[in-house]
Amino acid sequence: MKPAQPRVHRLKTIAPYFTDVVVGRKTFEVRQNDRDFLPGDILLLEEYVPKGERYTGSFAVRRVTYILHGPAFGIAAGYVVMGIEPCALTDGVEARSTDNASDPGGAK
Repeated sequence: MKPAQPRVHRLKTIAPYFTDVVVGRKTFEVRQNDRDFLPGDILLLEEYVPKGERYTGSFAVRRVTYILHGPAFGIAAGYVVMGIEPCALTDGVEARSTDNASDPGGAK
């Protein structure tokens, strides 16, 4: 049986969190689990400026390596903390989950 194709999730990410991901200080994402995130999924983190309600055009691609589900260890029910690592988008990955509307505030 062929393994499932990883999903690509486009997510707004505000500064300074975006910069921390890019330079490697932040190796996790805290998100509402409204997309049923799974290990192996790809996160396309797009830098977003809330004050001007615009994207900067900068992005970072990360693979989900681990997921800790709430409610546990102070994580609210319905939220997850995802371990992430750098990766590259490839032609074999199909973007299936691309809506940013359910994540209006970006990551923290």
